[in-house]
Amino acid sequence: MQEWFTPLNPYAERDPLLKIEAADYALRDGHITETMAPLFCYAVSSKRYALFNINDTGSPVLRKASAHGLGHLLPPYRDEDAPIAIPRPTVPLEEIGVERWQHDLWFRILAARRF
Repeated sequence: MQEWFTPLNPYAERDPLLKIEAADYALRDGHITETMAPLFCYAVSSKRYALFNINDTGSPVLRKASAHGLGHLLPPYRDEDAPIAIPRPTVPLEEIGVERWQHDLWFRILAARRF
């Protein structure tokens, strides 16, 4: 599938424009499997995005997200005080690339979209 995008590469180097990452693979019990899963993207701009899967109940599962544009805000709560109505991250926050409150913000945005 990556090769399909090669003709779009404007650079002299013909390296693939897209690469397969851990977020492209399904999760089972919080662990990455060898099976690829549909990965969705909700992008507000080039540096404001969230990559996610949809679980069996129709809820988003954040896999990678951007904190760009949120750095000027203070966390509204500590990790241990996170709302119980928002599921804990399925993968470590370090892999997602955000803090807990930023994960929760993206989760609420995505959950409101009803994909």
